[in-house]
Amino acid sequence: PQYQQPPTPTMPEKKIGRFRASYLLTTESFELLRKDKEVMLFPLLSALFCSVLCIAMILGVLLSGNAEALATDAPEQNDMAAYAWGFGVHPAIFFIATYFQAGLTAVVHTRILGGNASFSDGIRAANSIIGKLFAWSLVASTVGMILQILFDRSKLLGKIVIWLLGAAWGVMTFFMVPVLLIDKASVSASLKKSAMIFKQTWGETLIMNFSMGLYFFFVHVFLIALYVLSLIGLNTVGLLSTGPTIAITAIFIFAFLFTAVLQSALNAIFRVVLFEYANTGRVPSGFEPRLILGAI
Repeated sequence: PQYQQPPTPTMPEKKIGRFRASYLLTTESFELLRKDKEVMLFPLLSALFCSVLCIAMILGVLLSGNAEALATDAPEQNDMAAYAWGFGVHPAIFFIATYFQAGLTAVVHTRILGGNASFSDGIRAANSIIGKLFAWSLVASTVGMILQILFDRSKLLGKIVIWLLGAAWGVMTFFMVPVLLIDKASVSASLKKSAMIFKQTWGETLIMNFSMGLYFFFVHVFLIALYVLSLIGLNTVGLLSTGPTIAITAIFIFAFLFTAVLQSALNAIFRVVLFEYANTGRVPSGFEPRLILGAI
């Protein structure tokens, strides 16, 4: 495969603007996405299955007749019910998201290495470690729920401490799925390596310097402005009625959902690129070394 050897891992002398960095990260990741358009199916299906699961669980509560009881119970009982709900639903949602992330990782990593994997190849790769993905989902969701419970029951200083612990956990587990998939390691070994390669590559003091979020923030602002101007235009010509308004609203909801799925796919692609650099010291072709080095 084609790689670029990165310079010494320090911030570049000529600093790059945050918006330009966000734009470059987006366009460079999009170029890889263009070669494997099926990557978009993974975040799309993940969102779809997670939504169906949540709707099914909500309907189950409503049809069981427990919704009124939950609304009238004491706050402590409501908290316990919410935590029970979280422990029941969160692992399932986390597993769905992790499963499709593993499939996406397989396709993107194959492309980085010079191959060409299909959507079905990604699904087969995720299926090959489905047991580990399920185990990791149980661990991660349990840690997340425990941190949430502690956060809810803590004072201000305690909340800050819990937030920092959550941030540290997020850093430690940033590369969990790539390690599980590519190294075929156990959950405990993957957790250790995920934390280790992050520390060895970027050090102990970590700051997310720039990401695609800024670029997509302006995209969403543009969409909102366009939506408002469209409604004003309809009102000006006297067409601000139910039909046209619903049609315009549906179009912009679709646009927002599409950009959300696109952003999710591009972020996942860039995570694989970061892992490839952190794991091998090489920057995949098509990505600027200074973006990889300066992103964190």
